[in-house]
Amino acid sequence: ESFAACEPLLLRARADLDAGRRREAALQLRIGIDAMLAELAAAVDDDAHRKDVAALEELRPAVEAAAERALTGDLDDESEPSIRQALETAERILRRRRVLSG
Repeated sequence: ESFAACEPLLLRARADLDAGRRREAALQLRIGIDAMLAELAAAVDDDAHRKDVAALEELRPAVEAAAERALTGDLDDESEPSIRQALETAERILRRRRVLSG
């Protein structure tokens, strides 16, 4: 079974976030989202998929801003909800792709 390049990046972002490493999660998530949108934006012909991809594109600037702040120091508490929401959306895209692709 083949994996998209974004998958290990997003798994690492989840592990970092769950372990309280918000800086690392933001940095991993930034590149994971970039890879996901390049690889999987049109991977599934499904309205829910398109909606989640659009939501992820809307969250992308907040994740990019958090990643930029992460380069110079720890993230503030206000960044975490955007990071969590973007990661949950990306994870949903991956699950849906697995289910609908068989």
